[in-house]
Amino acid sequence: RMASSATGAAASAPTPSVYYVMMADGRSMMHPKKLQSLIENGELQGDTMVWADGMSGWKKVNDVPNLKQFLPEDDPSLSMGAAMRQAAETTQWYYLNAQQEQQGPFDPS
Repeated sequence: RMASSATGAAASAPTPSVYYVMMADGRSMMHPKKLQSLIENGELQGDTMVWADGMSGWKKVNDVPNLKQFLPEDDPSLSMGAAMRQAAETTQWYYLNAQQEQQGPFDPS
């Protein structure tokens, strides 16, 4: 029961009149309906950074209830595999040689 009331509270939060979206070519101001359309069409994913008046800072679409609801179920940012791939891409790998000396970083691919 508590989960449904929390979900209801999130769904009833006021929708900002404009969002700022972090795009590849910089920040873009966008009406919520346009943003919703881009999310639903898969042009923006759950890891896209957005900000609106009243938010404490830039957040991923995944972390904004008013927007997360529009993500398709197969959004790559929602999968554990995507998170693991991102971690692997940003992780530096090291190993210890026979003398217990640290070697690396090296590329595991």
